Amino acid sequence: MKTKIQSLLTAVLLLVGAANSQCVMTSAYGTATAPTTAGAINISTCSFWGEYSTINAVQAATTYICTVTGPGYVTITEGTPAGPIIAYGPSPLTWSSTNAGTYYAHWAQDANCGTAFTCQTTTIDYVGPASACTNPAAGGAAVSTPAMACPNQNFNLTLSGASLGSGLTYQWESSATSGGPWTTIAGATNSSYSTQQSTATYYRCEVICSAGTPAYSTEVYVDMNSFMNCYCSSVALSAPWDEEIFNVTINGGSTDPLYSNTNGCNAPAPGPGSVQGGYSNFTTLPAITSVTTGQTVAFSIDQDECDGAPYYNNGIGIWIDFDQNGSFNDPGEAVFLEPTTAAGPRTVTGSILIPPTATPGNTVMRVICAEGYSGAGLQPCLSYGYGETEDHLINIVAATPCVGTPDAGDALASLSTACPSTPVMLSLDSATVASGITYQWLSGPSATGPWTEVLGANDATYSTTVSADTYFACVLTCTASAASDTSTAVEVLSTPFFQCYCNVTNMGGAGSLMNDVAFAFGGSNFWNNNTSASNPTATPYYTAFPSGPSVIQGMDYTMGVTIEAPSIYSGAIVSVWIDYDHSGSYEPTEWTQVGVNIAGNTTGTVGISIPMTALTGNTGMRVRSRGAFNLNGPNDACTNMGSGETEDYVINILPAPDCANPTNIMAMSAEDSIMTNWNWAQTIEPLTGYNYQLVEAGMPFSSGTAYTLDANESDTLVDVAFIAGQSFEIYLQAVCGQDTSYFIGPVPVVMPLTNDMMCDAAEIHVDGHAYIFNNTGATVDPNEVDVVPPATGAQTTTGWANQNLNLTTWFWFIAPQSGNMRVNCTALPYNGQVAVYSATDCSITASFMMQGANDDDLDGANSAPNFTLCGLNPGGMYYLLHDGFNNTAGNYAIALSEIDLEAGVEGEVLEACYGDTVNLFNGIANYQLGGTWTQTIPTLGLQGSDFVTTGLATVFFEFTYTMQDGCASDDVHAYVDVFPPSSAGENGTFTVCKNEPFNLLAGLNGTVDMGGYWLDPNNNPLAGNIDTASNIPGNFNYDYIVTNGICPADTATVLVVVDGSCDFTAGIESHEATFAVFPNPTTDVLNIDNGLGLTIDKIEMIDMSGRVVLALQKGAFNNELAELSIANLTTGVYTLRLTAGTQVFNNRVIKQ
Repeated sequence: MKTKIQSLLTAVLLLVGAANSQCVMTSAYGTATAPTTAGAINISTCSFWGEYSTINAVQAATTYICTVTGPGYVTITEGTPAGPIIAYGPSPLTWSSTNAGTYYAHWAQDANCGTAFTCQTTTIDYVGPASACTNPAAGGAAVSTPAMACPNQNFNLTLSGASLGSGLTYQWESSATSGGPWTTIAGATNSSYSTQQSTATYYRCEVICSAGTPAYSTEVYVDMNSFMNCYCSSVALSAPWDEEIFNVTINGGSTDPLYSNTNGCNAPAPGPGSVQGGYSNFTTLPAITSVTTGQTVAFSIDQDECDGAPYYNNGIGIWIDFDQNGSFNDPGEAVFLEPTTAAGPRTVTGSILIPPTATPGNTVMRVICAEGYSGAGLQPCLSYGYGETEDHLINIVAATPCVGTPDAGDALASLSTACPSTPVMLSLDSATVASGITYQWLSGPSATGPWTEVLGANDATYSTTVSADTYFACVLTCTASAASDTSTAVEVLSTPFFQCYCNVTNMGGAGSLMNDVAFAFGGSNFWNNNTSASNPTATPYYTAFPSGPSVIQGMDYTMGVTIEAPSIYSGAIVSVWIDYDHSGSYEPTEWTQVGVNIAGNTTGTVGISIPMTALTGNTGMRVRSRGAFNLNGPNDACTNMGSGETEDYVINILPAPDCANPTNIMAMSAEDSIMTNWNWAQTIEPLTGYNYQLVEAGMPFSSGTAYTLDANESDTLVDVAFIAGQSFEIYLQAVCGQDTSYFIGPVPVVMPLTNDMMCDAAEIHVDGHAYIFNNTGATVDPNEVDVVPPATGAQTTTGWANQNLNLTTWFWFIAPQSGNMRVNCTALPYNGQVAVYSATDCSITASFMMQGANDDDLDGANSAPNFTLCGLNPGGMYYLLHDGFNNTAGNYAIALSEIDLEAGVEGEVLEACYGDTVNLFNGIANYQLGGTWTQTIPTLGLQGSDFVTTGLATVFFEFTYTMQDGCASDDVHAYVDVFPPSSAGENGTFTVCKNEPFNLLAGLNGTVDMGGYWLDPNNNPLAGNIDTASNIPGNFNYDYIVTNGICPADTATVLVVVDGSCDFTAGIESHEATFAVFPNPTTDVLNIDNGLGLTIDKIEMIDMSGRVVLALQKGAFNNELAELSIANLTTGVYTLRLTAGTQVFNNRVIKQ
């Protein structure tokens, strides 16, 4: 499979030039043995344009043909993939070997070395031995690849256009100047030659065919390349995924913002050879920073991933070419090699000493981030799977001795925010760099101090940690002048310690996950986090939650952890750590074992005592589960685990109050009363009374009822509104004058269960309030079997999922005036069932008539009942049976509410223009919100309460607004009449003669609505559509305006051009005495009396648009009198045109 090489191909192809169309690739795919008989064989059926293939066992002086399917370009090298180039050209390429051995075929899309990642079939065919050479031999042209040489790096000399065949000998020669003198190069006796040079040199080759006359190639000049073009390649083979270098900072200079952070994920760097996410060449940009010989400079590398989590361990290395020789392999040029790998996102910091012997000027710094590599494994020419390589320019400046007062510049920090244990590298920007300068770093609480000297911080850089927000500055002193300067200050913010705990690659794994973590006091949970629906499913099996429970110094709590159903493991070992001393680490003394084998689908509990010595405020709590029988002990807060999960919480430890908390709170109930007892012991302040909060179980504290009690240590609440089985939670707070303790609770209490039998039903009001009850101790009345609902399914209103009876309790209520109501038990997620009955006698089961029953919420969102009843007798008494579906006792809720729906009343028909959006609520009145609009004939125009008329027919539409709540509903209709847009037609133009009448409607194009009006060129209204041209030539605009009364008016313009070269009345005036047209106007018959003595050849009637609507030829009429029938012509003005030989006569005719 070829799945992870495309990024590499892109990188290396950009690094290899296409000089003289010699396309040398660096990614291998496909191998074949050269054939020895005619017939093509496949090298590969899936070569990419941009790869090379290996051809083994090539015979000497033999001709072959290499082919790549489709348009292609082939380059052949000998010995190695980057060896001497033997031949190149379009596919199929015929080439001849010189020596026996291994050759390489490089595949490109074209002579520009184009690449494409689509499978192509590549073949090699045997032609035969190369033919013998003939004299005179051709020396061809010498070619160098690459065209310029790098120090200590090979380049290849080859011949282009030289003689081919057997019997040839070669000798390469060199010269320091063009034209010679030439020196024979020992051993360079092949058609190609690989060598190195340190100075610019000329080369040529002597070619001799069978001892004939020598021929010489043209010479090639090989100049020395800039060292910056000579570095080895390093690239991530799987760019642009996983580890990336987001930002590089050294001595205050950073990556160009266009290419830093996530910007670099979107586009490659600007330099040649750059591959997005794999190799970034920034050497075409200005130097990232200037450093001075002998200076120690700080650096920081921000590492992250373009595609986000999961994160993998990687290492970072930095190299600087201090001697500017195009290599990073010289001693001392590996300036930083990260000793171990670590997972990001992260920032790596450190410092680099610029050697006093470093060559001044711009040079290259290479930074590599490679997944899985660290220490000596990081090499400057490394090609690797995931990560990124970046090349940056830095400017090395020779140091000079300081004089006068140095400039301390600006203090910089590698991190603006840091955890208390994370190193922060401080450095200086724009500070004087010279020899003879001393440094002293300062720290303080503000940008202006007061300052304290940091012991031992006496270099240009300083690595430190911060446990509180701190400012830093540095004093520079020139020893020669004793003058000093202080830098500007930089602030480093301290990340709260409880956000900085250790994390490892695997915080857990499949199996033994936690569904719920809870804290309880007095036997009742006051905080829990249920994650059963959102447990992690992949590495690292870690979740950080922003908040956990609030606990109090000196108090005892019960912690419970519920484990998921058994899967890989039958149970879990669970531990919890609480950072009581705010150290930012979980210590063995802060560990508690929740359970060593908590069975799946069960809850393990443990007592948690908050020490009086615990520091108050926010701190961290870590809970870890692991498959049972694995280690999960006091030292395992940061251990890699292959099962279970890790959950982090921020908990709040509250100080023990001066007004002591009540203790030993106990409560019991009797009918209509709750009796509570407690203890209180003074610590600092004396007691003056208590605040008592009674809250229905599971409901918010603020929803409870508050009572003020005296200083006794017991109290009884009496309230006839208490309902049988009603469940409460009690909170108690001591009052010491102006001070108070914490509210301590919840302490559960349940009213006596006196509604266990049908005739002992307790009244519950239809008021929408969610009453909370507890069915612990409830039994099943044998008579209830007679009334159990049928098993119609969980989400029906006519029965239950089954007919089992468990923990049944009874209530009665009075039906509301509307007769419609909702029964909703979803305030608590208790899996119960409800049935509602009418009955004439509670002791006679036969009188019970079921009105409705439900097991699960009809919407499927809850296992508690939630359904509606309709058609009840207003004011009638009904019974309600509640059943515990799975026989698990606990708290459940019942809320009864009336359904009173009002969809509204019909309003007037809404008139809309095509394209309008109509709010349908404008077509009804006195409505309730929350209903649904529907359409009698569905269209795409209905969008909620908006009707979008665009794209719909211009007709009458009907809509229905429905208020629906279960079985109850109410609806009302609204109507919309959609009118088409007004259309005055499209603008037009026609030409008339002077004094010629015309019909303006003839000048309009497209669809024209009638009933509009015309404005003449002076914006005066016209009486109709007819007007007569002026006797003055020119252009005249007439506007036609029309509206349907609903849509906006539309306007079209007719341009009437009056032609001054003709006059409509001319023919009539010159022959008036001998030429008659009558009657005029006429309704059907038009008589033409010819008194001219001329022969009339043709008679035509022409409408106002210039169309001939009637034509009669000679022979169809008498030359002296013609009678025309124009009854079929439409009403309007026409031109009668008579043709007599070369003479044409016009006359205006009006058809009525």
